[in-house]
Amino acid sequence: MGTDAPLERHEAARGFSVTLAIAEGGTVRTPLEKIFWAQRFGMPTDKIGISRMINCERPAG
Repeated sequence: MGTDAPLERHEAARGFSVTLAIAEGGTVRTPLEKIFWAQRFGMPTDKIGISRMINCERPAG
């Protein structure tokens, strides 16, 4: 789960790591791959039926 913080509680990003196994036991509707608007994009549905879109932005520049 992710959310935005109110401005008065905002802290600068310090980096993080996320490991996901969304497709394990589910279905890959669109494989995670390079696409014209993103470094990587994919659409899996997890084992309990929740669909997701994963979009990895291209580096600026």
